[in-house]
Amino acid sequence: MYKVSVSKVESVKISLKPISLTFKKPYEKLTYAVTFAASSLPWSTSLFARLEWSDGKHVVGSPIAFTWL
Repeated sequence: MYKVSVSKVESVKISLKPISLTFKKPYEKLTYAVTFAASSLPWSTSLFARLEWSDGKHVVGSPIAFTWL
């Protein structure tokens, strides 16, 4: 089972569903949804976060970038 963790970002709420994934066979594809809710920040402000799935032995990560336009 892989559990998710997301770095906290000031001004952005990041939600994931589901918060864990269980693969039952090799090469199986599973999906998840990420939702972002952000407050207003000055134009061209950039913030960064990281989403990681881990089973305690392996870690799969994705960078997340936010820019206000």
